[in-house]
Amino acid sequence: MIAPQPGDILLTRGNAWTSKLIRFGAALLDRPNAYNHVVIMHHYDALGVPWGIEARAEGVGWIDLTKTLRSKWLLTNAEQPKTPQDREFICKTVESVIGTPYDWGAIAAEAFEALRIDKLWRAKEFPEDGRLPYGTICSALGDWAHEQRGLANPGGIRKTRLTTPSDWSMFLITKGWTS
Repeated sequence: MIAPQPGDILLTRGNAWTSKLIRFGAALLDRPNAYNHVVIMHHYDALGVPWGIEARAEGVGWIDLTKTLRSKWLLTNAEQPKTPQDREFICKTVESVIGTPYDWGAIAAEAFEALRIDKLWRAKEFPEDGRLPYGTICSALGDWAHEQRGLANPGGIRKTRLTTPSDWSMFLITKGWTS
């Protein structure tokens, strides 16, 4: 496996009940369900500690990636071609939204879809102007940053707000950037 670099997506798996619930929802939809969280690799600090940016319940923020990079469950898009300028752009883009709240509406929409009751309520997509609205979820943050740079991503240009870890799984496993 190629070592992840700044701007790469890291797909991970947690053991919390919320992690299991995300994977269960993907299974209900017959989608890849081994992973439940997306982080964007940002940098290594002066001590060699790897840092990333993630969207989580508390909002978008920093995460020490030491354990993540050692996980047997780690899946990345490190093989996806990116220039140094692409990597810098992705890192600056996600850094610019630190503090953005979590998008609970997107979580509700994904839960409704998994339960096959999404006709009761559908979440709207991100605005067409490319800006990140009031909130985001982990997988949508990575998709949005790649989309802003014009790089291939699982949501393409039609689905960003509701991009799931399952969508990233499929994209990474099939090397979606090659098609």
